[in-house]
Amino acid sequence: MRYLMFLLGLMFANVANAMDCEKVPDCESLGYSKGNDPNCVEDGYLNCPFDQDYKVCVQYNCAALGFTESDKTSWCADLIECKGNSKMTLCQKPCFATDAQSLIELAGSGQCKVVTMRNDISIPANQNLTLAKNTTLDGSGHTITATFTSFKLLDGAKLKNLHIHRKIDSVERLIFITVQGNGFFEDISVLDENNNTVLPEEYRWLCQTSGTLTLSGVLKFEVKNDFKHHLLEAASLVFENAKVELIGSSSSDAFVGHSTFAKNYAKNSEIHIQTKSFVVSGTCNGEFELVDSKMIVENDVFGVVWKPSMYEYTFKLGKGGYLDTKENTLVYAGGKLKFIFNGTAEKPATLIIGKKYTGDMVTLDVQNTAATLNYMGIVYHPTKVGATLLENIPTSPDWEHE
Repeated sequence: MRYLMFLLGLMFANVANAMDCEKVPDCESLGYSKGNDPNCVEDGYLNCPFDQDYKVCVQYNCAALGFTESDKTSWCADLIECKGNSKMTLCQKPCFATDAQSLIELAGSGQCKVVTMRNDISIPANQNLTLAKNTTLDGSGHTITATFTSFKLLDGAKLKNLHIHRKIDSVERLIFITVQGNGFFEDISVLDENNNTVLPEEYRWLCQTSGTLTLSGVLKFEVKNDFKHHLLEAASLVFENAKVELIGSSSSDAFVGHSTFAKNYAKNSEIHIQTKSFVVSGTCNGEFELVDSKMIVENDVFGVVWKPSMYEYTFKLGKGGYLDTKENTLVYAGGKLKFIFNGTAEKPATLIIGKKYTGDMVTLDVQNTAATLNYMGIVYHPTKVGATLLENIPTSPDWEHE
């Protein structure tokens, strides 16, 4: 309609001009023609007021031009509306990334619900990638190769079906991935290498200070370097239907929390820890709950938990919860550690501790007697609810061994 009004306005403006000049303009100069437009609907023409043989199309056959009424917002960054029918659209700029420039532009635009990579992409040095709010980057199984690059996920952003490889020779970027608010990872693998010889005091692979980071699918996070770093430093991690490998260097901490209370949760997941420092560290209280999930700690970590003496960390073993600490030291730095058993008869909770531990910092809190403890190769079962120090388990009347 606005287009029609524009044409009418143009016509009358020229009529007024013609009256002033005492010359009637010819229709062709006004944009009219005698020919038919194959993309115009049958009754979509406007005739020239000065010569009815001339006409112009004001309503196109949108379907013939390829316009549709389908929702394109999930994969299109810029739409074109068909003249005469604004409900029918074409995609002028699809959300397909084929190089660094298109990836950076589309990911940060906020106009794409899903940005899809069509091939492997290498991001040049000193260029960063920001994923806008509620935007998904689907790697389609391709790889992003980066140097000096940091990733930022704004609230609601998601990475899926993506391999990330960063290989740098500097520590200019201490944080590789920053999540601001809620974020999502699905089927992600990351290899982060640093060959720098001047090592920083601390290096963060991922940092999230608020919100929840939800991880699902097959996940592998590996860092190769020889200096202190954190793998997943987050306020809250949720593993859902995930199979996870965390592989670190000689001083890697897997889960780090520095907020008031760091809460992690796993459901229907399996988590393998192959870091070589601590499974959990940080200066705050926190917990990790396992429901129908397994966490297995390899033999070469410094300890399961690093916490100063004023803090306590809790592993909640819900129904089907399974934690194997193998022969690792449980607690460093004087913090307190608690294991809570809350399984069911159908799905009991299981804890395996392979190394003898003495001291008053490790407590087993039985809230449901459907529990199994394997301590130093001997299997125990609780006979009543209540709390027992780990060092007292072999002689406690509240536990019996097989």
